[in-house]
Amino acid sequence: MDASETEKRMQALRVQYQIRLLRQLGEMRDLAAQLDGGEADHAIYRALHGHLHKLAGSGGTFGFPELSRRSLRLESLLDDWLSEGLPRMDASMRRQFLSDLYELASLRE
Repeated sequence: MDASETEKRMQALRVQYQIRLLRQLGEMRDLAAQLDGGEADHAIYRALHGHLHKLAGSGGTFGFPELSRRSLRLESLLDDWLSEGLPRMDASMRRQFLSDLYELASLRE
């Protein structure tokens, strides 16, 4: 396989990744919209953690290194919070987390 063919395949993979990324970011927005400071938040943060872990590992591979870096930062924040069994995030923490989470969508371009 020559370099041109390899580049075409990589471009096709990037396009497929971008399609999956849009879906994944939408799922994350839907989950985040359910956060209300209640008992269910813990499970939602766990689900968001899984999404962030995937983005942290895959973004750079497909040409989105900043997406990977910021996803890793948010994943680490949730790691600390979830592993320490901290009480629910207060409203200020939740707003900042959501702001950072929503900002990930701007990094896909």
